[in-house]
Order: sequence, then C-alpha cells, then structure tokens
Amino acid sequence: MQTTARKITPAVIGVIRNSHGQYLMTDRLNTGLEDKGVVMGDDFWQLPGGGLEVGETVEAGVIREIKEETDLDIEIITLLPKIHTSIRPTWHGILLSYLCRVKNEAQPVKVDGHESSRFGWFKPEEIERLNSFKETYITVKMAEDIAKLFF
Repeated sequence: MQTTARKITPAVIGVIRNSHGQYLMTDRLNTGLEDKGVVMGDDFWQLPGGGLEVGETVEAGVIREIKEETDLDIEIITLLPKIHTSIRPTWHGILLSYLCRVKNEAQPVKVDGHESSRFGWFKPEEIERLNSFKETYITVKMAEDIAKLFF
C-alpha cells in the first residue's frame, strides 16, 4: 500500500484475556480515519493500545495505554511472537502485542469516550466475526494458543 507517512510509529497492543477465555475489545469511534482513506464502518472493534511516548519502555506503554483507554490495571504476561506492520494511507505503524490480564477482574472497564464508545469481552471465535482489522483475529488466536501455558 502507498502511504504519505513520513515516519514509522511504534505502537503497543494489550491483548487482555479474562479467566473465562474472553478478550477485551473496544468499539472504536470515528476518529477521522475515514477521511484518510481507512474505511472501517460502524461497529468497528479493536484491541486497546496505542503509540509509545518518548522515554517509556514498551511494557510501560502497554500499561499506560490500557489505563488511559479502559481504566484497567493490568499485568503483562508475555510479548506475543509476531510483530505486525500496518501501512495506511497516512500512517505506518509497527505493532507489538502483549498478552495481559487484569489484576482484579472485579475492576470495572471504563472506556474513555474519546477513542471508544463501548467495550465487550469476546471469545476468539466471536472476534473472528467482528468488523475489525484483519490482524486482530490472528493476534487473538496466537494469544489464545500461548495463554494455555499461563492460565
């Protein structure tokens, strides 16, 4: 894909699994990406995460992004062994995904209303049918295979 991006942006993704084998997804608000050639449509679901800030480690970035987007306190389990490249019309990102769990499953999820309108917990087979980036299900399936070692 052609892009007008001037730099590659490192981003982190929290693949948050609960004790019921479900993964946290957020329903992304229209953030202007449609104007930049990325057509997502209504009900577009994504794994929470975002860009790294200067001076922070990737692990600190995952923890910060999840806290900002969901108000959850998470524990990182492991880095997933696949780095995704996302090339969009005006953005080029490298995505590092981490399998995570919530420190206290009774803690409520609170979406920020800035990037997401709502959230849901989904089984991998449900995620496969959601309107999402194509890499989302691949990432969750990989996380589920690895989660068997930790949960």
